[in-house]
Amino acid sequence: MKPPPRPRPRIHRPGLNEDDRQALITPEEEAEDRAKPEPRAEAERSPAPITQLAARAKETLRRDHSPVTSLNRVRDERRRAVWHARKRYAYWAAAAIVLIAALVWGAFFSPLFALTTIKVKTEGPEVSESAVTAVLEPYRGTPLPRLSTGDMRAAVEALTVVETVQVARSWPKEVIVTVNGREAVAAQQLADSGEFELLDAHGVVLGKRGEAPEGIPVISVGGEEHLRGALIQDVLTTLGALPDVVRSRLSSAAIDGDGLMSFTLDNSARVIWGGSNDIELKSRVLQVLLTQEAKVYDVSAPRTPVTK
Repeated sequence: MKPPPRPRPRIHRPGLNEDDRQALITPEEEAEDRAKPEPRAEAERSPAPITQLAARAKETLRRDHSPVTSLNRVRDERRRAVWHARKRYAYWAAAAIVLIAALVWGAFFSPLFALTTIKVKTEGPEVSESAVTAVLEPYRGTPLPRLSTGDMRAAVEALTVVETVQVARSWPKEVIVTVNGREAVAAQQLADSGEFELLDAHGVVLGKRGEAPEGIPVISVGGEEHLRGALIQDVLTTLGALPDVVRSRLSSAAIDGDGLMSFTLDNSARVIWGGSNDIELKSRVLQVLLTQEAKVYDVSAPRTPVTK
């Protein structure tokens, strides 16, 4: 929208009145005057003076570089940095908690590591793998990290025929049980039933047989009744210390009230053992003497043995 026409400027010339001055304005001057914007509108559309812009910029620069403004800006940046750091730590902590919870559940409560296989290794004729497996059956299905090998070992050791037990986890779902069984070193005939009790070197009863077991000496004990327990233990300790090749040749073992022992071999030869001292030395000497044919092997004095 064009601005309204301006009134013609007055031309002041000496000696001319108003009508003469109006007559002197040409049409070109009048059109040129109309094309010019009014001073107020021109002032409104023109930019601010350069001096004012420079002053504003200077004031802004001064305000931004003032100590108070710089300190506030540093504080704001530090607060934002701390907030972002805490946010990152919170995310990482939440992820770690979720991961740990998943690992704990997978290891201790899921069927991923549940016990499915019980492998039994036995040493000793009296130990039965089926008996050991039956004792450990309640532990099947338990995750291996929660499995108490001490409890499993105690459960197997409760079996009479077991002497030592080792239990080891075999990941991911297996347990290996190594059992050393007690070995019968002697048999004792019961007076009331006539059966034979199998005894190990510690006097533990491993079982009963209706007949005298082959390869295991039958013991007989003399002396007074109150000494029988100690005498039996002496003879069992001695028999347990003998090498298998020697003990397997014994058919009987006897001990009198004074603690003196004698053995009978499978060929009816006799071994005079003596007391329960120097067991290892007597065992070595007897093993050497048995390479010779004799009716009597006397190792009661092992440094001066005698054969007859």
